[in-house]
Amino acid sequence: KGIKIIKNEEGIKIYSTDTDFYTELNDTTLFENFELGVYNFLESKYKRKLDRVGEMIQDEISTRKNHKRVSYLKETRNNLIEKYNDARANISRLTRG
Repeated sequence: KGIKIIKNEEGIKIYSTDTDFYTELNDTTLFENFELGVYNFLESKYKRKLDRVGEMIQDEISTRKNHKRVSYLKETRNNLIEKYNDARANISRLTRG
């Protein structure tokens, strides 16, 4: 889900796999409550992607008006909304109990 965990002699390293180059995550919430930290990371990742897809939909509608592309972007947005809601539900589950 976008996180790579490596354990070696130096300890445990957590990397984000969003791009071609892994970036190390130094977020303290990951180390205080690992599962909650991962879901917080996923929530922010999906939020960024949702914002980007929303901008792409607006751009497509206002410029090229390619209906297939708009349909694809809307489907992608719906998939991201489901993933975002799943991450939010897991965060609320972990913070309640």
